[in-house]
Amino acid sequence: MIALLSPQISALDQCIKVLISTGPMLAEHAVLMAAVPGLGLTLLGELSELGTLCRRKIASLAGLAPHARESGT
Repeated sequence: MIALLSPQISALDQCIKVLISTGPMLAEHAVLMAAVPGLGLTLLGELSELGTLCRRKIASLAGLAPHARESGT
């Protein structure tokens, strides 16, 4: 199983690096986020808005912010 997943992980890492290199702001943030091994670059690849939006909006985009489910009037 590990032999099957290792090439896929390497390919995903390359895709993330390509996405990050597309913008100067992403590249700058990548340097800071690389301090968190395995997590920082993934977050930056998935949430390119990091560093441009406030923490509440980022939490909402990531699905981590609580939202009231009110219905009716």
